[in-house]
Amino acid sequence: MSMAITWEAELFVRAFQLGIILMIIYDCLRIFRMILPHNIVFISIEDFIYWIFNGFAVFRLLYSENDGVIRGFALAALFGGMLLYCWLVSPFILGLIKKLIKLLQKALKSFTISFKKH
Repeated sequence: MSMAITWEAELFVRAFQLGIILMIIYDCLRIFRMILPHNIVFISIEDFIYWIFNGFAVFRLLYSENDGVIRGFALAALFGGMLLYCWLVSPFILGLIKKLIKLLQKALKSFTISFKKH
């Protein structure tokens, strides 16, 4: 395999991995919102900061790996990693976290009820 093809394959894999990492970070933000609900203003600010961070992360990847040249296959890999994680992994993790939060809320509620009785 030629050096150019190897380099492009490595860029593809790194972009795909970055897409997954960026969605993991967004899931952490979603979990934070489940634990501590807040209004649309703060959600908008969080999302804005998240997307600015994403822009810098993608720029850093393209700058360090490709001298800043935007390559279609790298962007496709980035979005592919994001979509794959979002469709396959995220629903499972968020569902599990929701169940865990509800379980903890029930336990806390029963603890406070029993604490008030004594």
